[in-house]
Amino acid sequence: AAGLALAVRHRRAGLSHGRFAVVAAMLGSLALVSAAWSAAPSLTFQRAVSFGVLLLTAWTLAIVAAVRPQLGRLLLVALVGAAGLLALAGIAVYLARSGAAVQAAELENPTRFRGFGENPNTMPMLFAIALPASVWLAVAAGGRRARLIATATALLLIGSIGASGSSDPLQRRAG
Repeated sequence: AAGLALAVRHRRAGLSHGRFAVVAAMLGSLALVSAAWSAAPSLTFQRAVSFGVLLLTAWTLAIVAAVRPQLGRLLLVALVGAAGLLALAGIAVYLARSGAAVQAAELENPTRFRGFGENPNTMPMLFAIALPASVWLAVAAGGRRARLIATATALLLIGSIGASGSSDPLQRRAG
């Protein structure tokens, strides 16, 4: 809501959003229409709406970063901080109840770390988004403490992604 308010307030400040709006509308429309030929129309519709909310959120965050650059950096710090806390929570779950933080091996998959997530792919998706931001924060950090925290967070995210055992689906062989 705050991002939308900034967009309305600064629409004359030279911020151009026309191309993004067209592409977002086309992608969102395609996602909604795809429910018509989906095997699970209700689920496809729900995901299309979620995708639309994601696009709207990305747009408003981009506006916030363009209008108030200091808030853009704060948003990155919040994203990296939240991802780091979730990675630490995954380690805490593992230390408290290792069985709850690990997915047992299956015929085609080895044992995989899921940490605080529902499955081994949930948290790595967030961590993959936060990892470049954490590296950037480490490189751009003004002080030693901030650089150390950002670097430690990046290493924690790398470790969590690696332990999850997520792999490129193109590398898998058809059974």
